[in-house]
Amino acid sequence: MQFRHRGLLKPLQLRYDESMELLNFVAYAQEDSPSTTDTVGNFFLDFFASTKLFLVALLIFLLSILIARIVQQSLLRRLNDRIGSHGNAELSLLISRSIFAGIITLGIAVSFGIMGVDLLTLLGLMGLGIGFAFKDLLANFIAGVVILMQKKFTLGDLVEIGGVRGYVVQIESRTTQIRTLLGTDMIVPNAKMINETVENLTANSFRAIQVMVGVHYSTPLEKATQVIMNACREIPELVKEPAPKAYVREFSGSSIVLDVRCWIRSTDFWLPIRSRIIQTIKRAFDENGIVIPYPISTLSLDPYDSNLGTALSTFTQHATSAPTAEEAAHGVQHYPPLNVMPPVAVPEKPVLDAAPQQA
Repeated sequence: MQFRHRGLLKPLQLRYDESMELLNFVAYAQEDSPSTTDTVGNFFLDFFASTKLFLVALLIFLLSILIARIVQQSLLRRLNDRIGSHGNAELSLLISRSIFAGIITLGIAVSFGIMGVDLLTLLGLMGLGIGFAFKDLLANFIAGVVILMQKKFTLGDLVEIGGVRGYVVQIESRTTQIRTLLGTDMIVPNAKMINETVENLTANSFRAIQVMVGVHYSTPLEKATQVIMNACREIPELVKEPAPKAYVREFSGSSIVLDVRCWIRSTDFWLPIRSRIIQTIKRAFDENGIVIPYPISTLSLDPYDSNLGTALSTFTQHATSAPTAEEAAHGVQHYPPLNVMPPVAVPEKPVLDAAPQQA
């Protein structure tokens, strides 16, 4: 009985020991783990600390923008005063923008450093996304730098792009502002100014104005070209050298086309000068009896069209007949048409001989 009693108590003793170990573990865990009050307090402390760092970083970033703008304006003003010439205005603009971008980049790096963010790691993660998201922005910015460095066109140049002419008034970081001849402003992306064909009309000291004029086929061409050149030499806006020239260009449907080229200074406004050239040529032609013909069209009637002959005969009879009583009451009168063809006698169509039969 005693052996059997000890055998029954052994499982109970094991269960008691396991329960005590569990209670001791729970008590130890409660001693090591912070209370709920401590956890909430630590959260707010971390939040306020992070907010303070964020505000400091934001303040430094805004200060960097302010300092960059002040330095850019001061540097641009000093460079313009020192360089002085209008042709180097783009160089001073490029230098000032580079200084501005450098100060902003330094401010961003310091701001991220205060917040404990590794700038190199952040740039590595954001580089691919920025490249895809801002590829057009970056392309226009790089194109603007290339435009300022190459100087294919500068401020004040008269250019033509996409069939529109205008003066370059501003070359910005992403766009180029062109003031058209109609007084409107056209904003063109810098990438388009590089990738498309741009005609610079003021790149050289002189440029030609081209005018096309037609003369009658019976006109002596040597006389016509000489009259044009003598008349254009009297226009004061045209330069003496190169002298005005007139070339025989082509035979057109109703005239012989002459190509007139006169040279002006690139800085002069070409539109009123072109108008004066055309007026001078017309006046010289009238004084020398040279005719500028109208477009001529020749109409041929089919003599074998019976309907055409009947229509012309009816029209002639109606035009030469007296008005009816109703037409006379309304004041309608018939007038003979000018140069009306007489009734057409429709000839018989020729009959082709039958092909000889072969034997």
